[in-house]
Amino acid sequence: YPVVVYWGWSDNGWLAKEGYHDLGGSGIVHMLGGAAALVGAIAIGPRIGRFSTVDGKRVPNDINGHSMPLCVLGVFILWFGWYGFNPGSTGEFRNMKTAARVAVTTTMSACAGGLCTLITSVLHGHPPRVAPCLNGVLAGLVGITAACDVVEPYIAIVIGFVSGDVYYYSSALLVRLGVDDPLDASPVHFFAGAWGVISVGFFASEDIQGPDPAVENGIFYGGNGKLLGVQLAGVAAIGLWSLGLSVLMFGTLKYFKILRVSVEDEIAGLDRSHHGGSAYYGESEFQVHAVQQVPQPGTEEVKALMTGPVAEGKDRMAARGCELPGIAWA
Repeated sequence: YPVVVYWGWSDNGWLAKEGYHDLGGSGIVHMLGGAAALVGAIAIGPRIGRFSTVDGKRVPNDINGHSMPLCVLGVFILWFGWYGFNPGSTGEFRNMKTAARVAVTTTMSACAGGLCTLITSVLHGHPPRVAPCLNGVLAGLVGITAACDVVEPYIAIVIGFVSGDVYYYSSALLVRLGVDDPLDASPVHFFAGAWGVISVGFFASEDIQGPDPAVENGIFYGGNGKLLGVQLAGVAAIGLWSLGLSVLMFGTLKYFKILRVSVEDEIAGLDRSHHGGSAYYGESEFQVHAVQQVPQPGTEEVKALMTGPVAEGKDRMAARGCELPGIAWA
């Protein structure tokens, strides 16, 4: 992280010298973390029950959380925090005009991202769902973070809408590839963050920056394309750096077999297996029920799920006093 910060935010950084613009860190903060999330998800592998095989094809199964209200609350807390994250990054403590505009563009993009994801999900035949909409809001926030001080509010709506679709389709792509990212952290932060950095090269406007603009016009405002080239170079450099180091770190952890917990611990839940209790009454039973219901009990897929490494951990779990109600191991 400090290396990438130096590249983009230090006056002596090579990206900064070339004119790279990323006010709040769509690339410097979010792409970096999203890259680690992506490599980590690939290295760890899918959770038990996340995918099943039907007629030789991999089929994804939803593993839902226990409390959607807490998910909504968490997103609104993050959203509220973004008003310190983006407007606070302007440093405009005496003249609040820029900070106020940043607050507006941040709001517009977040709303557009959530709305776009909801619409796209419905157009693909799903009922209106809260969870994708929440991640769409976050994608809109991530996407506008680079350009929030150099674009008009109506452009923030465009950036937010595209961010919502970038999240939706990158998430679908990872599922199709068999990558289990439980929080969709990489679609929200890595992919939407990359789009946010690139959007500066399209939509930056000198007119709204005052008499001494920090960033030249994007190509849709008469720019010559230099800014877009610099932004693309930033995406490439940050992506290669963060992905490369993440592969090194997670690869080392996986080589020494310290990256993933045992099968029995995963099924019992880490609260119970590692900390001697449960965060919520019936938590482990809920987790087992979720695994048991994917697919429906009595099918060949369930029988296959209860063999192999899961079955091998059965006796060890029983020896440790972990009850698994409702599962027929035979």
